[in-house]
Amino acid sequence: MTITRDRDGSRQIPVPSRRSLLTGTAALAAWFVVMNIGSALIASVAGYRGSTGLLFALSMSPGYGPAGAHGILTALGPHGRVADGAALAVFDVAFPLLYGWVLSAALRKVTAGWRLSGRARAGVVRFPLVAVAANWLADACILTLIATFPAPLGPVAVAASVLTAIKLAAILISAVTVAAAGAAAAIQRVRSSARRIGSPA
Repeated sequence: MTITRDRDGSRQIPVPSRRSLLTGTAALAAWFVVMNIGSALIASVAGYRGSTGLLFALSMSPGYGPAGAHGILTALGPHGRVADGAALAVFDVAFPLLYGWVLSAALRKVTAGWRLSGRARAGVVRFPLVAVAANWLADACILTLIATFPAPLGPVAVAASVLTAIKLAAILISAVTVAAAGAAAAIQRVRSSARRIGSPA
């Protein structure tokens, strides 16, 4: 990990090494695989025979209302609701931490050369934490819906949907920023190399 300073030289900001960033990304990918395999095993143990994709429908599909949430939980059935709650509790606590760290580290990496104040850069690199917090709060709402089913908890369902939308939006914005900044940096390096090659000796 290297250290950069903001433009007034008063704030030091750690920048992750490429190796640590790649390690974090590999861990995230591995956990994603484990989560999908593990949720299938949980579903089997719980006696759920439906689509395992439905287990994460509420946590990955924003825009549903109380009726939509009730319909998904009804379609899961009692075994599916148990499997859904168990999968969220077992796997979706660490998962937000992993993707939050990877996105934040990537933002620290790509913003290292930006002309930003320390406060502005801190805001940018901490933005993925919005997704982490929204993820956990949405899971809490979903677990509440599962535990109280079939009680009509309309406000809780709306909160779960809104928080899921916030989570996905924060992830998308962070990922697009990293991709765009990385592409711009790569183009700049190519142009710099071309100028050096084309300059007279």
